[in-house]
Amino acid sequence: MDRHKQVELEADHDLVDVNMDIDTATQECPTQHVPLIDTGFNISKDIPKQHLVNNLLVMAIKWRRQTTLTIAQDILKLVTISSGTNNANSSKHYWKKILDRSERDCPVQCDKCHKKVDRDANKGTFLHLPLADQLREIFEKTDAHQLYRINREKTNKYAIEHICDGKMYKKYILNETTISINFSVDGAPIFDSSNTSVYPVLCTINELNPHDRRKYVLLSSVWFGVRKPKNMISYLKPFMEEAKTLLKDGFSYTYQGQSFTKTVVTLMGICDSVARSLVRCSTQFNGEFGCGLCLHPGKSVEKGRGHARIYPLVDGNPFGDGRRTHEDTLLHAKASEKKDKKGIKGVSVLCDIPNYDIIKNLDTDWMHCVGLGVCHQFAGLWFDSCNSSEKFYFGNKIAEFDKYITSFSPTSEISSIPQPLADRTHTKAHEWITFLLAYSLPVMKMCFPKQYVDHWALLVDGISILVKASIMKSEIKYADQCLREFILGVELLYGEKYVSFNVHLLADLTISVENWGPLYTHSAFIYEDFNQTIQASVNSPNGVEI
Repeated sequence: MDRHKQVELEADHDLVDVNMDIDTATQECPTQHVPLIDTGFNISKDIPKQHLVNNLLVMAIKWRRQTTLTIAQDILKLVTISSGTNNANSSKHYWKKILDRSERDCPVQCDKCHKKVDRDANKGTFLHLPLADQLREIFEKTDAHQLYRINREKTNKYAIEHICDGKMYKKYILNETTISINFSVDGAPIFDSSNTSVYPVLCTINELNPHDRRKYVLLSSVWFGVRKPKNMISYLKPFMEEAKTLLKDGFSYTYQGQSFTKTVVTLMGICDSVARSLVRCSTQFNGEFGCGLCLHPGKSVEKGRGHARIYPLVDGNPFGDGRRTHEDTLLHAKASEKKDKKGIKGVSVLCDIPNYDIIKNLDTDWMHCVGLGVCHQFAGLWFDSCNSSEKFYFGNKIAEFDKYITSFSPTSEISSIPQPLADRTHTKAHEWITFLLAYSLPVMKMCFPKQYVDHWALLVDGISILVKASIMKSEIKYADQCLREFILGVELLYGEKYVSFNVHLLADLTISVENWGPLYTHSAFIYEDFNQTIQASVNSPNGVEI
């Protein structure tokens, strides 16, 4: 068995190694004293060695691929034929007897402490897959060795066109023996009728071309359970430990007959605001000093039946007392033993990675900020009936608004058709972005007063620049001006209480582009398809079968 397949079995907690000695397979588990395979008879005596190997192989496939008994029986028949053996015990009844007993009696235990894991306990399932093996396979089987940052053709040598044009990337990546990865932590609900969620740690390689970067998403860890992981340190520790090893020792691979070694730098952490505060070990956005990027304390105001924290400009400054730094954050963490200090609760587990900047390297994600944040917020302000008494309410024009939107015929570059805003409960992030950049202004000009159209145009102009494939520094300056004027306009046109955290984060997007390149090169969009694949792989309402 090759190493990749063996890792898959180990990651799924299959305790049967088909390469083990047959006598070893019949021994009792040294920790739990439960036979690995207990069928009610003496395996080594009643089943010939070759038949036992066939059984173990098919058992591993069934557990790994969640196949039915009928499929397992058919696979066994094929294995029996190919191996030239005659298996008398191949009936479905026989297989059900073996598999049911084996699955019921096979213990699952931790590889490190050998403590038994209770299958019935509703504590979630956590798996970790080595990144080094995945990186090696990609660099051996694709042209990843031909680093994109070296072989790409720039449109304008003075423009920012890729993450490798950013200030922070240039600080970390100095030679051809080093590559970098971004990682994402973002939960996704599995079922509409329960709180069950999947939380994967996904990685992408920055030195791949844009097509391959989206194609080859790496899965480092995945957690499945009710709500989110309670202990972020334990959740991220396997990834963090491997990140340190990859930075120090790298990984080796063979390309065109030659051996190479690449060290790996962990660059950006990409996640939504809730996960970002957990990873950074800081206060959530609805608490005092809830912004992990600046020292704006926020302001608690009454909103609806409760309170909300807003982040209005302070004398024209969106960052309050200034931007946070990595060094100051560590000082705040050390001083937070008894009480939070400036919104910092403690030292993040990511600080153990050498040279990792817990502020700049854990930046704003524009998919959550703009698409699922600002666009969703303002559609609610315009059309939700709870705002019917407000001057910015246009709910009586929603039918006309949607009529214009759905009449558009998108070009081939736009993958989805326009969606009406009357039913926006399940509108996805990319649909909000398409609405913002392609449809919103033409429709608003026909339905909204001019002052609201002009104000929204500031957001459209600013974001349109920051997602361009080639951005000049002068354009970044103009985009920053547009976004700051948009934030100020929210206070003037809608009211101070609507300067939400996502509106506040707009001021950080131009800094993000200067540090990391155009917004599209480092966003959560690239991980969305992979998350959907993970969600689709869960086919049991009761959880994931280990």
